[in-house]
Amino acid sequence: MRAIGYRRIVIASGIAVVGLLALAWELAVRSAIQQADARDAWSAIVDYGRSRDAALRSAPREAVQMLETIATLPPRRTNHASPVLRMVERERDRDVRDVIEYLRKKTGEDLGDDPAKWIEKYSGHEK
Repeated sequence: MRAIGYRRIVIASGIAVVGLLALAWELAVRSAIQQADARDAWSAIVDYGRSRDAALRSAPREAVQMLETIATLPPRRTNHASPVLRMVERERDRDVRDVIEYLRKKTGEDLGDDPAKWIEKYSGHEK
């Protein structure tokens, strides 16, 4: 093989190496973003769960305060509508339902499934 043939092989190999490095970098960045989204999602779910647990051990007025916290907390920020965001929303909805069910049993009233009605009736502040 001539020197020109070796030079072409070296250039093609260099281009392939640079391309593979760029691909590896992009995959690493995507993985880091995914890990951050998952970590934020689990943090949000834990926060909602703590508020729910506190509500289930408290009087109705305090339970409504926890319900307001759960219902008004924004989900953790993710880069797009992903399965992770849907998981966070599903867990928050479950926690809201649990607290409302607890309030129904504790108060003997049924104000529906909308947390705003419970918050309006049992919160201590005027609107």
